[in-house]
Amino acid sequence: MALMRTASPSNRHASLMCHYVEARMRTHVHITSNIMIINIL
Repeated sequence: MALMRTASPSNRHASLMCHYVEARMRTHVHITSNIMIINIL
């Protein structure tokens, strides 16, 4: 477990990619919900 928590470049890169994908998905859902609300109105 301790080895997995080391700040190796590959682990840091993987965590950055996870944060990036999560932020992109959250933004996409936010935009889609706004478009649906505008269409309903």
